[in-house]
Amino acid sequence: MKTKSSTARLFQRTALGCVLGGLLIAGQGIPAASAETIPGVQTISSPQGALYGITFLNGNVFVTESDTGVIKSIDTRGTAAAVVIAGSKDAKGTDVHSFSQPKGIAVSQDGTLFVADSEHHVIKRISPSGEVKVIAGTGKPGLRDGAGKDAEFHSPAGIALAADGTLYVADTLNHRIRKIDASGTVTTIAGSGNQKDGDSWLVGGFADGKATDAKLNEPSAVALDTDGTIYIADTGNQRIRMLKPDGDVATLAGGGSELVENRYIKGGYADGSAADARFNSPLGLAVGPDHSVYVADTWNNSIRVIQDGTVRTVAGGNEHGRDDGWGVDARLDGPTNVAIDSEGSLWVADHWNRSIRKIAAVAIPDRQQQDSIRLLNGTTPLHLQNQPFVQNGSTYVPLREIAEQLRYTVGYDKSSKLITLTYNGKQQTIKADQTKIVNGRAMVTIREIGKLIDMNVNWSPTYRLITLAPLPNKK
Repeated sequence: MKTKSSTARLFQRTALGCVLGGLLIAGQGIPAASAETIPGVQTISSPQGALYGITFLNGNVFVTESDTGVIKSIDTRGTAAAVVIAGSKDAKGTDVHSFSQPKGIAVSQDGTLFVADSEHHVIKRISPSGEVKVIAGTGKPGLRDGAGKDAEFHSPAGIALAADGTLYVADTLNHRIRKIDASGTVTTIAGSGNQKDGDSWLVGGFADGKATDAKLNEPSAVALDTDGTIYIADTGNQRIRMLKPDGDVATLAGGGSELVENRYIKGGYADGSAADARFNSPLGLAVGPDHSVYVADTWNNSIRVIQDGTVRTVAGGNEHGRDDGWGVDARLDGPTNVAIDSEGSLWVADHWNRSIRKIAAVAIPDRQQQDSIRLLNGTTPLHLQNQPFVQNGSTYVPLREIAEQLRYTVGYDKSSKLITLTYNGKQQTIKADQTKIVNGRAMVTIREIGKLIDMNVNWSPTYRLITLAPLPNKK
C-alpha cells in the first residue's frame, strides 16, 4: 500500500490483490432479496478513464479519473455521455488545471466541486463555471495544520462535505483525518503517531480511543452521518472506523491481525457480524439516511453494507468481472467509491471496468413460500397463480399465465394437440406432449418459453428469480 501514489498498490494485478436483510425500503437504500425488492446492477456509462471518486447531484454524476487526471460529469437523464469539466492533459506541474491522481470528490448544493488532488497533495475547488482553485495544501507532502495556503497533506484521498461547508479529508499517508473549516483553516481531528520508515514516511498503526491518541493506517475515505458520526475507511487496517461525536474513535466493522509487509493487516472476505466480517482494501464509503454504511470493498470487487451490527454483500463478490445482473450475481472489478442519490440508489465508480454502475431497488413478487420462484418481465413483476418449480435440473413455468400477461392470445387445438401463441399476427406453436400438465395447467421449461415468446430468459439460482428480457435485435 505504501507507494508514492499512496494506495496505488491496490491497483496492481497481484496476488494481494443485497442481499440485505432487515430492510430498507425503496428511497431509503438498497433492499434485500428476502423482501419485495432486489438490488439490480446496471452499467450506466463508461467514461474511458480509470474512475476513482464519485458523487451525485440532481441527476448528474461527477467522477474523478485517477489515470487521466480529469474530472467529468455525466447527465444520467440524457445520453449519459461524459463531459470533461476540469483537468487537462496539456496542463503540467503547478498549473492549477493540472490534476495528478485526483481521488475523492464532493459536491455542494450549488454545484461547486471539491477534489482531493492526491499526488499534488492539495484540495481543490471547482466552481460551477469551471474555475479551479487550491483551497488547502502547499503542493508538497507533509503534515502541518494552519491556514489553507500553509497547511500540508500527504496523498489525501477521501473527502466529504458537511452541510455547514466544512470539509473532512482522509489524509492517507499521514494516517490522519483533517478538517477544513469555512475560513480555510486546516485542523487534524483524528489520528496520531510520529514513527517514520526508512523513506521518512509516517507509519500507520491501529488503536481505538481518544481521537488524538487513535491510530489509523492509510485511511482512504470519510463519510458523514446526520448524527455527527464520521465514518472512516481505514484501508491498511481492513476496517471501517468511526469518529464519534464524543471525540472517540471506535471500530465499526472488520478485523484481522495477520500482517503483510509488517505494515498492513491482511485482507479477507466474509459477511456476518461486524466483528467477524472481513474486508480487502475498502476504499470508498457512503451513508444512507437510515445510518447504514455502504462500503466499496475494492479488492473483494463488491459493495458491502453495515447495518444493525451485521455486514452483508449488496452487489458483486470476490471474483472480478463486468456482468450486470442481480445483487451478488453481478460482477464488478475494483470498485473504488460509492455514492447515494436522493432516491436511495447507489452509484459506483467501477475502477478497472472504467464504468459507472448503478444499483437500484427493483420490486419483485412476494414469496409464496421460502423456496418460491419469482418472475420479472424486465423490471416488471409477473404475478402467477400457478407456481414455477424445478424438476430434474429444469425450471418449469406456467405457459398460459405468462403468455397472457405479455398480451399473447393462447389457443389449443384438440385434434392436432397444438398450443398456439399469437401476438401481432405472429404465431408460435408447441405440442402439448412437450409440456408438463400440473393441476390442469401446461407448464414448460424456461428455455421453451423463451423460444415461444422470442425473448431472452435468465435464471438466477441465487435469488430463485427468472428474468425475461428482449433479444438484442428486438429492443
